[in-house]
Amino acid sequence: MSDWQRALLVFTAALALYIATAGGSLSSSDAVVSFNLTQSLVERHSIALSGNILGLEGNRGLDGRYYSQFGLGHSIYGIPFYLAGRFAARVSPRSIGTPDTLPKAAVALGSAVAAAAAVACVWLLAYWLTADRRSSLVAAAGAAIASPLWPYSKFGFSTALTAAVLTATACCCWKSARDRSVAAAATGGALIGWGWLTRHEMALLIGPFALFLWLEGRRRGTSRLQIGRQMIAFLVTAAIGGALWMAYNVVRFGSPLAVGYVPSFSGVGYVAYLLAPGGSVFIFCPIAVLWVFALFRIRSAMPSVVLLLAAPLVISYLFYGALMDWPGGRSYGPRYLVPALVLIAPALAVALHQRLVGRRAVIVAVLIAAVLQLPGVLVDYSRVSVDWARHAAHDDIVGRNWRLASSPLVLNGRRTVPALVENARFMIGRQPIPAAPVPSGPEDREFAQRFSFSLDFWWLYLVYLGVLRPVSGLVIAGAFVSVAAASACALWAEASRLDATTVES
Repeated sequence: MSDWQRALLVFTAALALYIATAGGSLSSSDAVVSFNLTQSLVERHSIALSGNILGLEGNRGLDGRYYSQFGLGHSIYGIPFYLAGRFAARVSPRSIGTPDTLPKAAVALGSAVAAAAAVACVWLLAYWLTADRRSSLVAAAGAAIASPLWPYSKFGFSTALTAAVLTATACCCWKSARDRSVAAAATGGALIGWGWLTRHEMALLIGPFALFLWLEGRRRGTSRLQIGRQMIAFLVTAAIGGALWMAYNVVRFGSPLAVGYVPSFSGVGYVAYLLAPGGSVFIFCPIAVLWVFALFRIRSAMPSVVLLLAAPLVISYLFYGALMDWPGGRSYGPRYLVPALVLIAPALAVALHQRLVGRRAVIVAVLIAAVLQLPGVLVDYSRVSVDWARHAAHDDIVGRNWRLASSPLVLNGRRTVPALVENARFMIGRQPIPAAPVPSGPEDREFAQRFSFSLDFWWLYLVYLGVLRPVSGLVIAGAFVSVAAASACALWAEASRLDATTVES
C-alpha cells in the first residue's frame, strides 16, 4: 500500500468508529444556528438566518435581517450533508421525527467525517516525520480515541472541522518544506484560509505556519528564492480566505471586522484550562501530558517540528484563555483548545521512534485515556447539563466550571452506568421501551432532547422510534465497529511486518 492508501484506511477505521458512536442530533445552540445557515444557503440562497435564533440584537444586520455570528465555512461544509439528509427524508418510507430530523442528523455526521480526516492527517504527518508505521498508528489512535476529538465527533460544533483544517495544513507545510513544493504550500494556505472562514481566530496561526516554512527550508538547504515562492503561495491563498471573510462581514454588518458580537476578556481561562474541573486539559485530555512530554524531548533535535506542532496550541491558549467565555458555552471540556491539542499528537510518534518513551506504556496510557472519553461519548452532555441546571441553585450554576460535582465529566460519568443498565434492559426486553415522544415543535433539537433515557447513539434512537428492531440496531452498530477494528488490525499487522523487515535490512 502507498502512504495515501494507508491514510485512507486510517480514515476508514476512525470514521467507522465515529459513525457507530454518532448521536445524530444538534444539541447546542451553536450547532442549530450553523444548521439554519446551511439550510438558508440551500433553500433560500441567502446568508441570512430564518430569524433571531439566539435572541441577540447584535446579530441584526444592516438590512434588518439576522445573521450567524459563527463562521460561514462550517455552514458551507455542511451543505453536502444537508442535501444527503434532505434526500433521505424524501425517499424514506416513513416519517422520522420532524422534517428537519434527517437533515440535522446528516449535518451532525459531518463532524464525524471531519474528525476522521483529522485522525488520518495525524497519522500521515507522524509517518512523514518518522517513517515508523507502528509509532504513527499509536499517535493516531491517541488522537482518535484518547482525546476529546472522539466526543466532539458527535457534536455540531466546528471543533472537528477546525481540527481537520489544522492537521491538514500542517501536513501540507511539511510536504512543502520536504519536497520544495509550491503547490503543497498553496494548498496549505487555502486550507488555513478555509479555517479563517470557519473560525476567524485561525488567522492568528498563519504566521507560525509561514515561519515553519522558512525555518525548515533553511535547515534543508533550500534556496531563499524557493522558500520565498513557497511562503508567497501559502500567504496569498490564505489571504483569499481572509478577503472572503471580510467581504462577508461587510455585506452583513457594514464593517470588514464585524462578526455579530464583541467578545469580553478576563484572563480567567489561563488558570481554568489548567485547573478548572469544567475545562482542565489534564482532566479531559490527560494524553496531552504525554504529547507535551514528547515535544520537550524532541525540541533540541527538531526545533522547527516543535514550532509546527506546538505554536498553534500556544497561540490558542493565549487567545482563548483571555476570553470571558473561555468554556465556549455548554461545552464538554476545553472545546476551543481541542483542534490545537490534536495537532501535537504526532510528537508522540517521534518520541516512540527515538525510544524516548516505551511503546507498551504508551499504549496502556492511550487505552486508559480512551476510557475517560467514554462518558462524553455514551451520554449527551447538553441533556445532562440542562437536567442538572433545572435543580441547581443560582450560585452553583454561576460557579459550575470550578466545582468538581458539576464538571461535565462527573455529570456524564454519574449518568453513564445507570443509562447503560437501563438501555440494556430495554434492548433485551427485560423492560418495555417507553413510547416515542412527540416532537416538541420547530425548536426541537431532535433525538438527544426527546429521548432523555437513551444513550446518545443514532441507531439506538431509531430502535426506540420503532424504525429498527433491537437486534437490527445492534447488528448495524456491530458492523461499523467491526470495520473499524478490522481496518486497525490490518494496518497494525502490515506495520509490524514492514517495520520488522526494515530493521532486519
